[in-house]
Amino acid sequence: NPDQTQQLIVDESPAARQLRAGFPWLRFEPELEREFRRDHARARLQQIRFNVYLAIALTLAFAGFNTLLLQGPGARTVLALQFGLLLPVLLAAAVISRRHDGPSLLTRAAPVLVPLGALVVVAIELTAAKHGVTLLFSTVVLTALFSYFLAGLMFYEAVRANALVLVAYFAFGFVAGLKETEVVFNTLVLIAANLVGATVAYSVETLLRTHFLEAQLLSETAARDGLTGLYNRRRFDEHLE
Repeated sequence: NPDQTQQLIVDESPAARQLRAGFPWLRFEPELEREFRRDHARARLQQIRFNVYLAIALTLAFAGFNTLLLQGPGARTVLALQFGLLLPVLLAAAVISRRHDGPSLLTRAAPVLVPLGALVVVAIELTAAKHGVTLLFSTVVLTALFSYFLAGLMFYEAVRANALVLVAYFAFGFVAGLKETEVVFNTLVLIAANLVGATVAYSVETLLRTHFLEAQLLSETAARDGLTGLYNRRRFDEHLE
């Protein structure tokens, strides 16, 4: 009975069980979660590599822009942060993305490199603001959006990275001697940017996870005989290999 065969697949399929149970917290069963992250990293590796190159180009462009806006010790400090900390972080991500084991390495390295780079951007912005240049706050907002959509982070990893940046900006803004109203206003802008970024990132990851489960279920269905429900020759060859 074909209906019994389909029921057999649904009953035995981890993907089908996960689709039926849902995943409002964006987590699968452990084995499915590992497989999803591996597939996600492999599928996005080339795009993430391009995004890293884009971030390097923007860093160099802003370095030239900053030399026009800042003078004296402030300019030297900002350039030191850009070339001494931010650029090495981005170059490290670029090197990792070129390795043969880039997907697995990026999965482990991105949750560390992204918040580290974002904190350097906050330090650059606060240094510039301390010397009277407030235009660079937009780079903090751009970094937050980059973390959500272009860095290859999972939703919760991006939220943790941006929460760290938000707390760092609010705390060190007062330490750097910025005006209280400026720090509070910029923090509210950053919170709004995070709300927008997190909302869209949650929806995108939900869609990606749903497509992954549907593809898994389709693959499992194609691996069985339509009448008996037994695994077919293709699955036998895959298992034997």
